[in-house]
Amino acid sequence: MQTTLSLLLGSLLAAATLAQDVRLVDENGDTPVSSGRVEVLRDGVWGTACNPGWGMTEAQQVCTELGFPGAIGASVGSGDAVPHYVPIWKDMVKCVGNESSFAECSDAFDGDDVYQCGHEFDGYASCKAIRLAARHGGLATTEGRVEIFKDGEWGTICTTGFDSRDANMVCAQVLSVTARAKQFYSSTVFGEGTGPIHISGLACGNLSPDTVPDVLSCSRSDTVHSRCGHRDDVGVTCEVSGILLLDAGGNPTSSRGRIQLGRGYRTSTVCDRLFGKTDGDVVCKQLGYPRGAMAIKPAAFYGQGTGLVSMDGVDCSPNDRHLFMCGRFPEVQPGCDHDRDVGVICETGLRLVAEDGSVDGSEGVLEVLVNNQWGRVCVKGFTQAGGDRVCELLGFNSGASSFGRYAGPNGDDTYPNAQEIFQIPIVMEGLDCQGEEQSVLSCNYGQTGDSRCNFRTAATLTCDTAPGPAKKELSMGDDMDKAELLSRAAELLASLEAAEEGI
Repeated sequence: MQTTLSLLLGSLLAAATLAQDVRLVDENGDTPVSSGRVEVLRDGVWGTACNPGWGMTEAQQVCTELGFPGAIGASVGSGDAVPHYVPIWKDMVKCVGNESSFAECSDAFDGDDVYQCGHEFDGYASCKAIRLAARHGGLATTEGRVEIFKDGEWGTICTTGFDSRDANMVCAQVLSVTARAKQFYSSTVFGEGTGPIHISGLACGNLSPDTVPDVLSCSRSDTVHSRCGHRDDVGVTCEVSGILLLDAGGNPTSSRGRIQLGRGYRTSTVCDRLFGKTDGDVVCKQLGYPRGAMAIKPAAFYGQGTGLVSMDGVDCSPNDRHLFMCGRFPEVQPGCDHDRDVGVICETGLRLVAEDGSVDGSEGVLEVLVNNQWGRVCVKGFTQAGGDRVCELLGFNSGASSFGRYAGPNGDDTYPNAQEIFQIPIVMEGLDCQGEEQSVLSCNYGQTGDSRCNFRTAATLTCDTAPGPAKKELSMGDDMDKAELLSRAAELLASLEAAEEGI
């Protein structure tokens, strides 16, 4: 049953990768590529999308639809390389970021060949040509099988010659320059990939602070060793240092909480003055959540921090790769005390939908994002362990306090909006987790082939909002030997340097 679902999700991912209604074309006219001019298909003819204000929101939508984990650049072209016969199909195109496809982005095209912008304003996008794939298909955030887009198709990396330095390069490119690898594995952990094996004998060396992470810039062999099969596909688990999210009890959480800069005894927080969605997106992407922030929580929503308030008036652009690169007031202004510490809720690919439609609370109908589409989970086979891990991935340290079947807004098995919720697919059943998964797609679940799984059997979940238990910190007392003390001091110094960069 799981094998069938894995194949289904894999085919959906492949379909997204090979989307036929949008594409990128490079300067040589080649496609598919990871960077180039955006074109859309209409009535069997490919045409461009133009807007002088084209930016990262539009590029992000295109890249996601094409199966890339996100955009790394957006630009407006000169029009010099566009053949005169190529039409403009999306005139003054504008995306807001919540569209399910690029076709849904608004435009001024009216079919009469009168345009408000020309080819000199055609949109270009550069997509992140590396991704982490979950065992059961779909994209993962911080761990998964490493896949590289090369020569027009996605492929894998062989474990031959792969070491921790190569894993660090992968994590830095996938997540952010502050990311490092916790561990790397063979395909036995994240499953075997498909398509070509692009690289073996990867040798990236040490990752210096000024290095632009790019696996394809490393020494490697493009002639794959004969012993490399998909059983040797490499996977990694990544982590990000220099920034944390804390709950109201001061305990680290995975995806929601008060922003803390630095670790150890010198920590600081961020003032909520002018802190908005784009700033939250940068924080969440730095922490390994490529879809950015779901909500901003000002006014010490997750409790007051300690130490300094070190950032005020944060002003990030979508191109900023981590919070320390963002613009901000040179000095913290009066009035920014810890009662204005800001927090974020990152988009994890999971959400609890309340009756009022809000998705940033602690209870509601469980929905999971699979191949850029939200779907629900059948309560059949749903376990406490599955609920606990979902809540932990949502950033609640204490797990699930209850779960059950969706019985309508009044709990009496009446569904006034049945026609609307009937359109939301059931994407998994029998959800059961072990407790260490970095994505719900890495948990055990089955195919939704049971006719009894429908909107009446969607799983509802309530997460415990009590602060989780404090994490045990390594003591620096007399019982530590000299080597261990020096090691701890070196770790602390490195994290402080990372947190203070640019402050």
